Amino acid sequence: MRFLRYLVLGLLAAILLVLIAAIFVGRDFSYKKTIHIFARPQKVWTHVNTIKKINTWNPWLHKDNGMNVLISGQDGKPGAKLCWTSNRRVVGRGCLIFKELKPYRLVECQLQLISPHHIDGQMYIRIEPAKVYGSMVSWEFRGQLPYQLRLIHLFTGVSRYLEKEMSRGLGQLKHHCENR
Repeated sequence: MRFLRYLVLGLLAAILLVLIAAIFVGRDFSYKKTIHIFARPQKVWTHVNTIKKINTWNPWLHKDNGMNVLISGQDGKPGAKLCWTSNRRVVGRGCLIFKELKPYRLVECQLQLISPHHIDGQMYIRIEPAKVYGSMVSWEFRGQLPYQLRLIHLFTGVSRYLEKEMSRGLGQLKHHCENR
């Protein structure tokens, strides 16, 4: 009986320690993935400068064929907005808003994830000429993790999930740029 009591108290102490540790884990996250594409920056730009073009290689939009998608504003200009709603938890609901576009160099967006977790962040697509032929394309997400994701981040890391999806998306972008 005494053993069981110590076991329960030990488990409760461990759970409490994890919950407290999550408070002190950094809220800020930044994840960036870069790929070399054998196409000039001008060609890559044509695949990232509008929401419709980004949607052709965006891995999250291909996770739910039944999701509702609404594009508003003038696509390819600051203020253009993509909002989506999905019944699949992995996709959830949110909006992506073009903030700044620097031809052949940068697409900067505001990212508002509403569900399954509320996250306000930024997304960047940067294009630089490669030292050898082609372009170096970076896709980056920055933001702040809510408490429940900081808990998950302690054990699995958000970066492992982003690594897989961003690699897949950049691979699709590479395919589009090099084969079309």
